[in-house]
Amino acid sequence: MQIRADGTWWHEGGQIKRPAMVTMFASILWHENDEYFLVTPVEKVRIQVEDAPLFVTELQVEEENGLQVLQFISSTEDVITAGVDHLLRVETDPETEEPSPYIMVRYGMEARINRNVFYQLAELAYEVEINGQQHLMVDSAGMQFSLGTF
Repeated sequence: MQIRADGTWWHEGGQIKRPAMVTMFASILWHENDEYFLVTPVEKVRIQVEDAPLFVTELQVEEENGLQVLQFISSTEDVITAGVDHLLRVETDPETEEPSPYIMVRYGMEARINRNVFYQLAELAYEVEINGQQHLMVDSAGMQFSLGTF
């Protein structure tokens, strides 16, 4: 089994197209020692993951106790609130300078944030100078997260 960089799931050369099947497999997916496994009570099967095993497809901006809260929804129906337990990070390709945003989900796994959701984050961002560099920042649940420098 394989999860490709574009978020598609494959088994024995064919794409798994039923969303319910992908969601079910995602619910038993674990990350250990830089490897991914489907884990059931009776077996543990290693799978290949090209980038991130989960993908964020939607962003909801809420307010709780006067604080902005960013809730990310994955293609496998996970609802992830950016904060102390679910850190948001952005990797920047050194050659192309293209950002790749991720959020921690569970069991050491991250979800890749789709481009349209990243653009929504950029619209919420504000500038902050940190150690002489300008950062684009967003807030969620009382924490600040950098979307990158410019």
